[in-house]
Amino acid sequence: MGRCDPRGGGMLRAAVGGKPGGGTVGVRIAVDVMMMRSSRKKQRILPSVVRAAVEPLEQRRLLAGDLSLVNALPFVLNFEKTRKGIVDKDGQGTGFSLVIPNTAGDEYIPANIDIVTTGTGTLSIRTSGDASAGSNYSTDNSLTNALGTQFNGSIGTFSVTTTLVGPLSYMSRNFEQAGIFFGPDQDNYVKLVANVGSAGAGLQFLAETKTGTTYSYPLGGNGSNLSIGNFASIQKLVLTLSGNASTGRVQAFYSVNDGATIQFGTSLTLSGTERTRFFNTASRAGIMASHKNDNGPITAVFDRFAIDGSAPVATVPTIIAVRPADGATNVSRDAFVAADVFLPAAGAGVDSATRSTDSVRLVRVSDGAIVPATLNTSGGGDSVVLQPTVSLAANTQYRFIVTENLKTVDGVSFSAFQSTFTTGQAVSSADPRIAFEKVRLPSAEGRLFSGVTIGPDQRLYATTLTGEICRWDIDPATGELGEIEVINTIVQTNGGNRFATGIAFDPASR
Repeated sequence: MGRCDPRGGGMLRAAVGGKPGGGTVGVRIAVDVMMMRSSRKKQRILPSVVRAAVEPLEQRRLLAGDLSLVNALPFVLNFEKTRKGIVDKDGQGTGFSLVIPNTAGDEYIPANIDIVTTGTGTLSIRTSGDASAGSNYSTDNSLTNALGTQFNGSIGTFSVTTTLVGPLSYMSRNFEQAGIFFGPDQDNYVKLVANVGSAGAGLQFLAETKTGTTYSYPLGGNGSNLSIGNFASIQKLVLTLSGNASTGRVQAFYSVNDGATIQFGTSLTLSGTERTRFFNTASRAGIMASHKNDNGPITAVFDRFAIDGSAPVATVPTIIAVRPADGATNVSRDAFVAADVFLPAAGAGVDSATRSTDSVRLVRVSDGAIVPATLNTSGGGDSVVLQPTVSLAANTQYRFIVTENLKTVDGVSFSAFQSTFTTGQAVSSADPRIAFEKVRLPSAEGRLFSGVTIGPDQRLYATTLTGEICRWDIDPATGELGEIEVINTIVQTNGGNRFATGIAFDPASR
């Protein structure tokens, strides 16, 4: 586009180039010319100054997409046809509206993107990098072709989902991965990826945030990792990140070869400015693939990407939290392992009969030796507790393992789970004035309890899986319980049994 002043003097300005999907780029060349009249009163153009003005880097980054576009939900790309937005190597629109910028400014490489609209439709990303560059981890920020879009993530619940086409055996060497991300940039993101790394081949759920010059990893520096079987046998892998704007919570789900939807064993909660950075009116999410080694690129193939306003429903019992946390260090040598579980069927807790070293165990990583331990669960069957009967070795890594042999009372197997921690040298010190005695309580027999607390009236309250609230007086001198009193308010109000998940009192109660 250009213009000139037809009078005796003036300026001609030209803007050159184009951006993906149309429009002018952020690099403009301005050419000043002087208009002079000859004695024959004919005009000639004499270049007087040629001035190149390059806009700031952040504006140049606008080349890699349209940051004014915020898509309404549901947003679905099946890659069965070309759309607007970022284009591939053949100039076909992918439907994604932006590429996440990197430090070098080469985040968008169209030659490494290919959309194939025949058949079911797929989009492939060929990675770029070497042993020193190619990822978005820490200060690297050299990831290319992180294709994304913007949506209103400031309210409600949403899910970001993609499908990876297998077999996934093209990921076979360290630091190769493909999957989905949620977050504003290459310094602040949550990702769920099929990954080959220090923990082997499996899923990696990792979060990175940056404040000032400080990087933080809320899920650990290596994230939370889970084995999902041989990559060569996986023909279809569905990955989902679900966000809740009001709580700042992000959960991960996956499904292998059209199997059950399984909730990942770890979740993330963002708060304060970090939550606002992720959950806002122009939240970003998309797909990514990377390699960071000298073995050459991988090509990841996707056949769907979607963002909608729903939350996935897990159908398999799963470990959702563990203490010590995965990757924890300097853990006390007399620590126990406590795992919270997700139960898809109300009232169907952990089946005590399936607790054994075949289903739950703690092993020393160096040689695989099983640690002698006692296994237990809560009254409601909503936890798994492993208490070693010997002190753990100092400065040693241990792995907590739950297998599919652990089942609920209705016979459904748990999804496999693993986490690791490393001990320090210390052993917790116990207060010698505190001791416990196990006393039989006939009034509590025959009931499955889901929660217990001391009320503001200094009496013991407990809820059951059938909705009863049980109450006992506590002898202040001996700690013994008096006769049971059963409160059936929940049962009577609802016309039958109801699963009471727990009990708590208003802080203002007296």
